[in-house]
Amino acid sequence: MTGSAKKRQRLQPGRPRAPRHSLDRLVRWCAAKTAPDADLSVLIFSVTDDIVEQGFWDGEDWRYASGGSAGEVSHWAELPDPPNGPDQR
Repeated sequence: MTGSAKKRQRLQPGRPRAPRHSLDRLVRWCAAKTAPDADLSVLIFSVTDDIVEQGFWDGEDWRYASGGSAGEVSHWAELPDPPNGPDQR
């Protein structure tokens, strides 16, 4: 299937879509004002970029894992545990 065919398939009207933030069922979100320990890798929701990404609190600002500024962050969550075996990969 070509890239444009995949795009058309994804955008078909009436097709069920995942909730905007489906991670809500997998992780426990905490308000950003309760920042985790500095430099602990967590999931963050950047209000500025409207995205959930891996990031960290550097003690003064929220940053993406790449080190760039995440802007205004409203919530954070611990990273989920990795799979435990070949059946969960």
